[in-house]
This record gives sequence, structure tokens and C-alpha cells, in this order.
Amino acid sequence: MEIEKIITEFVEKRFMRDAASPPAATDSLLDSGILDSAGIFELVSFLEKTFNIEVGDDDIVPDHFENIECITTLVKARQN
Repeated sequence: MEIEKIITEFVEKRFMRDAASPPAATDSLLDSGILDSAGIFELVSFLEKTFNIEVGDDDIVPDHFENIECITTLVKARQN
């Protein structure tokens, strides 16, 4: 399964239980209130376990968690 799809499914199931449709890859997760600071830390834990990566404190900035596309880019960068 591709990275973006895995992340989208996690965000949808964990943070959008009542939503009619999953967020698009470029929809703002922060501005929409889907993700807050606690949600980001839960998402980071999921990413580290699922993709066997390490997300450092310096990586936990709004630009990396703005949308699914940004999160996918972060994961790919940490895999290399």
C-alpha cells in the first residue's frame, strides 16, 4: 500500500470518524481543525511505528503536517 493512502486512512479513521469523505492530499489538516498539537504527536507515533522511521523534534513543525502531501514527503525523506 502506498504511503499517502496509509496516512490518509489513518487520519480519516482516527481524526475524522464522522466525516463523509477523506481529506484530499492538499486539504489543510491544521486550518480545518482535523489535526491539533495532540493529534500531531499521535500521528508522529503512528508514522514512526508504521514506516520504521524516526521523526525528530526539529521535524515537528506545521509545514510538515499541513496536509497529507506534506506528511507523505516527510515520511519519504526519513526513509532515505
